[in-house]
Amino acid sequence: MSGPFVKAYSTNSKGSSKLNPYWVTGFSDAESTFSIEISKAENFLLGWKISPIFSIGLHSKDLALIEEIQSFFNGAGKIYLLNDSKMVFFRIKSVKDIVQYVIPHFDKYPLLTQKRADYLIFKQVIGLIQSKEHLSRKGLLEIVSLKASLNLGLSEDLNKAFPNVVPKVRPSVELKAIPDPNWIVGFADGESCFFVDKSLSKTHKSGYQVRLKFIISQKSKDTALLILLKDYFNCGNVCVDSRGMSHIIVRKNSDITSIIIPFFAKYPLHGTKYADYLDFCKVAKIIDSKAHLTSEGIEQIDQIKSGMNRGRSF
Repeated sequence: MSGPFVKAYSTNSKGSSKLNPYWVTGFSDAESTFSIEISKAENFLLGWKISPIFSIGLHSKDLALIEEIQSFFNGAGKIYLLNDSKMVFFRIKSVKDIVQYVIPHFDKYPLLTQKRADYLIFKQVIGLIQSKEHLSRKGLLEIVSLKASLNLGLSEDLNKAFPNVVPKVRPSVELKAIPDPNWIVGFADGESCFFVDKSLSKTHKSGYQVRLKFIISQKSKDTALLILLKDYFNCGNVCVDSRGMSHIIVRKNSDITSIIIPFFAKYPLHGTKYADYLDFCKVAKIIDSKAHLTSEGIEQIDQIKSGMNRGRSF
């Protein structure tokens, strides 16, 4: 990633991160990408350059969290600020750093989503590069075949350059159990939503019904993981919508106040989503006090709700 609209820099705080390793894996399950870039390069032996990349991209308001993640990986990689957008990216491209920091972490603290299959393919490519097999035609074709089954597969240009390549079979991911509550926090930092739902109601004195919802959404291939989360919390419902997205939704007020809120009080979120959680708690207190049944309480909830999620400014 380069160009006139990108600022790249490295932090100086190596190894000072206090992030729990299970949190890092949970957040990576939600937000990371394991990719292999294959590009033409005349100065390389076979005319192709192989670039493995571990990356995490977030809204620029979470720059501090990106810096903390970089520190967790001992200061490896670089952080890129896109001047023409609101995105910030953390990338580790050095094979040496990937071998020293990335692979040992995810081997010890495995990913739980289907992203683990991407990681295992990524790891195979790293192994081929370490053994110098990528410098042979056979090794290059092996890497292209692996890339074909990774993420979105091959680009149109790569399909034209390697028309006979057959994608490798993706590794199967066996989901057993959620290993640690910090994994849930990391995953929730990336994928959850603390939502305040307000709708018109003829049966409520204020004219509105207010309900709290805690939601985590994934593609349907990870429905089994959401079922595990449901079992872990012992509340909520898992459903699949018409777009092929799966959701765990906790909407029962007693579950919100006795399970969800206490869980994140004990295991706090790290990103900007923590501010949404705190506002979520404020609305929960208003509902608990029955103030949401008054026009004043509804106005207070409206004010809080307007600054949550996408409405929040930092």
